[in-house]
Amino acid sequence: MKDRVFRATLDGSPAQGQPSWFALRTDDPEALIAHLRTAPLADVRDHFIRGDFEVWLSDLYRRPDLAEGVRKLRRSHEGDYIPRAELIALLEALLHRPS
Repeated sequence: MKDRVFRATLDGSPAQGQPSWFALRTDDPEALIAHLRTAPLADVRDHFIRGDFEVWLSDLYRRPDLAEGVRKLRRSHEGDYIPRAELIALLEALLHRPS
């Protein structure tokens, strides 16, 4: 499962507008982290609030440990602040910790 399309269009591009997420490599969580750095804040917010990152990390990336970390961050999240930096830092820390 090296390339996974998360959108309905076959090539992974959004129906309209600039390319966004979602023809990312799912064998490499680093691709998700790299995309989080430049993705539009509205996309990050919407996917974070809906719990999409948790589903993707668990089901597509096969990383329930990363999914649980994001789930805890989302549960502690309040207000309109979009925790992009915290999300990136959390994923990097969990991904790079010793086994």
